Amino acid sequence: MTLIASLLGAVVGGAATALTSYQATSTSRHLQEADFEQRRLDEQRVKRTEAYQAYLKSADEEIAEIQTILSCMGPCAFHLQTEQQIAALAPECGRRSSARLISLGRNLSRSTDALFIYGSPAAQVFSRTLNANLGTIEAWAIGLTPADIALERFGDIGTMFAQVGKAIEKARDNFRKTMCEELNPVEKAGC
Repeated sequence: MTLIASLLGAVVGGAATALTSYQATSTSRHLQEADFEQRRLDEQRVKRTEAYQAYLKSADEEIAEIQTILSCMGPCAFHLQTEQQIAALAPECGRRSSARLISLGRNLSRSTDALFIYGSPAAQVFSRTLNANLGTIEAWAIGLTPADIALERFGDIGTMFAQVGKAIEKARDNFRKTMCEELNPVEKAGC
């Protein structure tokens, strides 16, 4: 009887130890999984922040260069009606900046790539809109889009800049709002 009681005690003790060990291991595994998921989310937030900031910086640099070209051309750039009139100003202003604009366009394209890896669908939509409108003005400024095409689509260059400028401003504001909403660790009313 003592032998049976000892064996029964050993079995119950072993089962209790195994159950306790299993629960501890299971809890530890769940904690490790939760820790891994939190680290993944933190890394994603950092990468998203970097991607959004790099994209906005690239877009702002391109906008500034376009504004520099337009400032060089002066107010008459908005009233040009023919390709010949534009070409008369362009060699001095727009065309000399074409290498810089092309370089800035490449930077914007690279930052857009990162945005499409780490950014949200909403940010991607606004970046597409911003890129397309920047591309419209950039192509005209460096001579890739003949003025006749711009004139056909918009009527005159001033209208093109007004419409595309508003679209750029709206897309940039929407992108910044999305960035504010997604990257703030706490909800912010001003986004």
